[in-house]
Amino acid sequence: MEEKIESGQQDQLAGPRPSPREPREQPPRRRIALVLFARLPVPGKAKTRLAAGVGAEPAADFYRQCAEHAFRQALSCPDVSPEVHCSSAAEAAAVAAWLRAAGCAMPVAPQLDSPDLGVRMLCALRAAAAGSSGGGGGGGGGHDGQSAAAAAAAVPALAGDAAAALAADAGAAAGLDTAARGAGRQHGTGSPPSPAAVMVAGTDVPGLSAATLSAAAAALLSGRHDAVLGPAADGGYYLIGLTAAALARPEAAALFGAGIPWSTAGVAAATRAAAAAVGLSVAPAGALPALRDIDTAQDLADWAREQEGEWQQQSQSAGLEGGPGGGAGGGPHPLLSAARWLLRGVRSGGLDGAS
Repeated sequence: MEEKIESGQQDQLAGPRPSPREPREQPPRRRIALVLFARLPVPGKAKTRLAAGVGAEPAADFYRQCAEHAFRQALSCPDVSPEVHCSSAAEAAAVAAWLRAAGCAMPVAPQLDSPDLGVRMLCALRAAAAGSSGGGGGGGGGHDGQSAAAAAAAVPALAGDAAAALAADAGAAAGLDTAARGAGRQHGTGSPPSPAAVMVAGTDVPGLSAATLSAAAAALLSGRHDAVLGPAADGGYYLIGLTAAALARPEAAALFGAGIPWSTAGVAAATRAAAAAVGLSVAPAGALPALRDIDTAQDLADWAREQEGEWQQQSQSAGLEGGPGGGAGGGPHPLLSAARWLLRGVRSGGLDGAS
């Protein structure tokens, strides 16, 4: 995770380059837009609950590594077009610089300036569905004033204040879409195609992988489901996705509205119930793995303990099949060593399993 994507690796992700005599022509693919919610890893502002247990600077640095891991997994997934939505317009330029420095350049747009997580997610999804948040561009891009106003008009079922806030936020976000549209014109494609589905995911989930994102994409493109949830260990979810057709229905707002008990263990269950109540089908619970997001030092200790157990099982299996290092598994999770280092600074009696 801590390795940067160098130019050679980016070339590998892009695939072999066609020769001048044999131009590569591919049929248009139905794009799935992936919005990654992220914030600058600033000590004292990022992961404050985790900081209460491990310290502000270590918490911010672990979040940085976790977010960069998520960025790289998204960029390596062939089924999604990722973009980052940061916590405010004021930090968009700094987030774009962070992504470039990490070798993870992708479009950046600000989230809606609202304390309501459901409103922020719904507006981000609808902006991405409209192709207005820069999903097909390079390291800049975002939603412009028109798209922000359109997204605001699309969420009247949530609250009039939220729609008004999004319209007001349009001025701060205006112009961020230019780079992405320019990139599309340079490649002769104009604006990127509208996505067939859209997803939003957190960046504080060490277990988020390209394989999980592909599984979510497959569920949404199967034709059998309107939505998919990535269940979190705490009863919430780390990912939610909807088909473009489902998201366009006004009743989809119920999945993000006041009926969802945000920041509780009942979020995922309530979201499934809200979907059923308005006639939207959600992929079964086993469609995506249950993953742990890292909000507290106890979350970190639990995740590290789980990873240690998985790695021991992989090592034992490798030893049985082919001796030590016998080829089973791909090594410990790249964030496990960072988690171990953080937990050394926590008193052994303070956390379950942190000794």
